[in-house]
Amino acid sequence: ARQSWTTATARALFDALIVNRGARRRSPAHERMFWLLAGFCVRPGFGDPNDPARIRSLAPTRVLDSRGPVGGWGGRLAAGAPRSLVVTGRAGVPTGATAIVANTTVTGSSANSFLTVHPAGGAVPNASNLNFGVGETIANLVAVKVGAGGQVGFATAVGSTDVVHDVVGYFAPT
Repeated sequence: ARQSWTTATARALFDALIVNRGARRRSPAHERMFWLLAGFCVRPGFGDPNDPARIRSLAPTRVLDSRGPVGGWGGRLAAGAPRSLVVTGRAGVPTGATAIVANTTVTGSSANSFLTVHPAGGAVPNASNLNFGVGETIANLVAVKVGAGGQVGFATAVGSTDVVHDVVGYFAPT
């Protein structure tokens, strides 16, 4: 029975399904069966409390507010000047966490733009976590891999904006 499967068994079964995923499109019945079996094997955030794919939730904790001293930025995020923030070893996120989940807000932007939250230490990806208009305050829940030095990076495409980052969870070290 499914209830007796270990996390390792469920992951191994899912890996076998993925290897043969091309066969799922043979018919609607094959597609339906693939997703049914996949759902039984992998449900991130559920199951074994020690499952490394499980999100560990935290009480929301503000780790950055560029409008004040929280996070140490001391000012707005500007286009062409990406910034980073240490997220591990604070706010309940352990050193070695592989990723964090955070509510990220921009406010008071000087231009229509977008915010990218990414693993620190590499190139800023051409991706958007949050799109916003001039002066708008808007938030989005972001899951981001932790990069070099336990940090995540932030970049805006145009103008400048204030950024608020509240950590709400993390993925445990594997």
